[in-house]
Amino acid sequence: METVYTKAKFITHLNEIKPAGYILNSDLFFEKAIPNGVIYICCRGHEHFPHSFIFSSVLSRVRFTNVEDIFSQACLATNSTVYSTSSDTATFGLGFASNVIGQANFDSLYDNEVHDDQTFNVVRPLLEQMINAALQWANQNDTLQNAYNNAELLSLDARSDLYSQPFPAKYMIVKKLVGAPDYSSYATTTIANYNSRGEMSKVNFLQTLKNILDAL
Repeated sequence: METVYTKAKFITHLNEIKPAGYILNSDLFFEKAIPNGVIYICCRGHEHFPHSFIFSSVLSRVRFTNVEDIFSQACLATNSTVYSTSSDTATFGLGFASNVIGQANFDSLYDNEVHDDQTFNVVRPLLEQMINAALQWANQNDTLQNAYNNAELLSLDARSDLYSQPFPAKYMIVKKLVGAPDYSSYATTTIANYNSRGEMSKVNFLQTLKNILDAL
């Protein structure tokens, strides 16, 4: 057993399972540019450098630039008193774990610490299964219209989990950009609901966001 598992070796292993057409970025996410956005695929886990790394789930995230730019405008217009954003904030995201490889295989990842090529090859097939599922999902949601349409097929709870937070704001933006006929009613009802609860900072943010959207 090797006693040292450097981050350089970890990066080598990630490059071995990097999907075609993707780069490994500085955050160690697989990244691919798409029209009006970017896809990120992240192999999640627990760092135990310099000794090992324990892989867990794979996360697929899609950032649509137009959505996040509008959200950022609203943050700036309200002095970011309620919400904040960053240059790599995603619009949609979904995790892949036991739902792809089964609970027993998922549990086995925690029992197989990666510390060299041999131990990496033990977990590699499971990682590749999850990455392939993440890629399939990302490819089905690589336009804003497709992502919106697919999310609309889900229950409200599942849909809100798929969107990045805050869901009401992101949902409002997407509805406007895809031309959903219920955009105005959704925006008005959402703002009224927060107003009835006395959450005035969120009311101010959402009203500011609606003003930006209505001016498009």
